Amino acid sequence: MPRGTLVAMICLGVVCVVALGAIILRPAPPEPPAPPGSGPGVGPLEGPGIAVEMSRFVGRSGGQRRWEFDADEVRLKEGESRVVLEGIRDGTLYDKGEAWLWFRAARGEADTSTNDLRLEDVRFSSQKGDRLTADTLTWSEKDQKVVIEGNVRVERDHDSVLLCDRAEYHPGDNVLETVGRTTVELEIPGD
Repeated sequence: MPRGTLVAMICLGVVCVVALGAIILRPAPPEPPAPPGSGPGVGPLEGPGIAVEMSRFVGRSGGQRRWEFDADEVRLKEGESRVVLEGIRDGTLYDKGEAWLWFRAARGEADTSTNDLRLEDVRFSSQKGDRLTADTLTWSEKDQKVVIEGNVRVERDHDSVLLCDRAEYHPGDNVLETVGRTTVELEIPGD
């Protein structure tokens, strides 16, 4: 095989395990119908509340910094637990006090009563140079999982790319599970 050959693997309705960490591929479940009047995206807040521009947020757990980010605008409606964020940038996630993942998003919504988070137009990068981009990323505290949807692209080690419409990540397992049509491109070293 010539040096630098690119291999593409397409999985449809098949369970595959690939050497991109541990990636599991499975067919997409049928989509439930959306409730009337609902639509995708983070909605505006109506009524009295708090609006802050150009803010820095730092999250701590057990006295240690866990995450931080800047936001161009933050809105909180009085009496609600939903916080709307616009222009999220310079985000950092920490592991044992060390920065390990950087992120930004066009907008987001956090629910302070459930600790759930939804980000739109997200970009993540790691110390190793791995990158993830997607239309949306949703963290469910109750389920302890991240759901990544829409134009999901994971680049790893500059020689492999995973493309899919939906993926789920379980942090404790360190497994990214793709749902539906998935393409994996691998750079095969030459002889």
